[in-house]
Parts: sequence; C-alpha cells; structure tokens
Amino acid sequence: MSVRVVAKEDQNKTTKIYFLNLTEPKHQQLYMAIFDGTIINTLTVYNLKSNMYEDVTCLFSQPFLLSLSHQLLKQLISPQAKAL
Repeated sequence: MSVRVVAKEDQNKTTKIYFLNLTEPKHQQLYMAIFDGTIINTLTVYNLKSNMYEDVTCLFSQPFLLSLSHQLLKQLISPQAKAL
C-alpha cells in the first residue's frame, strides 16, 4: 500500500491519522487510522455515498496493520510532516 499522510488529530489518549491510499481509485483513497499508542486500533475508509467513514479493520491481518502503523508513524516524524 502506497500511502501519504495528509492530517493528524490528537484526542485524549488516541490519535487520528488521515491518509491517502494512492493505490486506490481517487474516490476511495481517503482513510483514517485511529491509534491507541503506536498501533492502529481502527482503520476506516471514507465512503462518498454515505458521507461517513466505514470500519475496514477486520479486512486486514494484524501483521499488515502493524506494518501500516509503522509506515504512517514514520511519515509523521519525517521533515515533510512538520506542516501537519
């Protein structure tokens, strides 16, 4: 999965990271990962028809979610992330 972080939101003990999945068609690219610490707790994709995020966590394996967690957090500590 090729991803690009576009926003970050801290809420109490959780962090929401909004990112684009560049391997998906344009209308299905916006995802939101909800972190509890350094691990993705919930992964959602934005549905244009319902205008809501839908939980897709169960569609992915734990090793994949762990790898995605590392990939997203790595982008957040990069110099380009300072604007987020």
